[in-house]
Amino acid sequence: MASPELSPLPAAMASCTRPTVRPASQMARVVDSVEGVRNVHVVYSESYHAAVFDKPRSLRDASEFCAQIGGRDNRAFRFCDRNALAWQEDARRMRLLVVAQGCAFFDRGKRWKGGTYDGRQYIVAAHAGAVPAFHGRNVREYERLACGLAPYSHEAQSHFWTGTAPYVLTLYDVLPASVPIVVAWSPALERMFAMLDVDPRRLVRFDTAATYYAKVLYSVVPSPYGAHGALGGEPSGAPAFARVQKHMRGAARLPASSRTAIVVLNRADRKSRRCSTHAQMMGKLRARFGGSREVVDLVGTKRTQQENAALFGRARVIVGPHGGGFMNLMYAAAGTDVVEIGYYGQEKQRAAMQFPSVYMTLAAHLSQRYWLVMGRGSYNGPIDCPVDAVVETVARALDGGGDRAAPSAAPRAARSQGAAPASPVQRTAGNGRKILRLQDIKYAK
Repeated sequence: MASPELSPLPAAMASCTRPTVRPASQMARVVDSVEGVRNVHVVYSESYHAAVFDKPRSLRDASEFCAQIGGRDNRAFRFCDRNALAWQEDARRMRLLVVAQGCAFFDRGKRWKGGTYDGRQYIVAAHAGAVPAFHGRNVREYERLACGLAPYSHEAQSHFWTGTAPYVLTLYDVLPASVPIVVAWSPALERMFAMLDVDPRRLVRFDTAATYYAKVLYSVVPSPYGAHGALGGEPSGAPAFARVQKHMRGAARLPASSRTAIVVLNRADRKSRRCSTHAQMMGKLRARFGGSREVVDLVGTKRTQQENAALFGRARVIVGPHGGGFMNLMYAAAGTDVVEIGYYGQEKQRAAMQFPSVYMTLAAHLSQRYWLVMGRGSYNGPIDCPVDAVVETVARALDGGGDRAAPSAAPRAARSQGAAPASPVQRTAGNGRKILRLQDIKYAK
């Protein structure tokens, strides 16, 4: 499929010269909005609803969970955040931007990858902590290049579908095929990329010892995002996830009559966030539903990714404690019920990782129904999963019943700014938007 028509680049960008790399202390820091910033040009924009402001479904009033999931200043579940009220309507209407910078660099970063810079400023609007390393060594030069490093994605597979894939595939589909895309790489990521239908010759494996420089450098920026803290909104939305699903290999789309399984995520292969009551929970789920449905006890690492994909494709309900197994929601159908067991009560709550909303927002963008059950536990330890609450939540989900805290009815479809609801492909004045393909053969180096 052809790339969308992009907003033309300013003439000044084509005439820039390679700047001298300077330390961060001598440059401006752009963390709020990139629009209107010198030497940053928006070539593409797509709108999406920020589901992080929604209340999860629950048999209880979800507001009761606010104290448990990080207090009233929680940045992951924004409906709990009293400081978000002043700007939530603005952040609900987020946009995913592809921007171009003239004569710009990126490198491994001091901690998080993805920050870009020229001779005057560095851009960390996608993640306030993605400050470049500015080491200026081993420079690799390109005429045009795209930075596909998503700050939260690292080299592990657990954030691939929610972090790496949406950004890389947005660049892949939006930009001309002649523009190579630098991507994070590891053996785990190689297996994940092999599950996508894209041309591997466009992917350049990121070298952490190198500095990448391009006459025109493209990157992905969510807006507004950095302006409201590291989790001010969310980094991508429904159009980006639809794009990922379009590129996924082996994702079965079964009719509702074939999607009957209850899939229970079992973290027996992990020290963190295992349900200490898993055996009791499986016993009650099978006693209650096993007569008419398959109730699958899933340890994800004991199956291939292809087997997991097939299982999630026939799931009616997916239930389990917070963890990477939920990334397989990408293979589940719209309308699937997702019951996540969160954690609370960990010592030094502010120092440890608070329970995040990443799978609530993922489910929302995939048009799946998300339910929340909370259990006492911690990110690094086990969770005392409340068996009866889980079983009753699954029953309510299967009945298609109501709940005490359903999400808002804000539209999930992308809208172009100032326009009626858009079709999957649309061009707007100055900004384009398009929905969008990996062979596991040799990759660019």
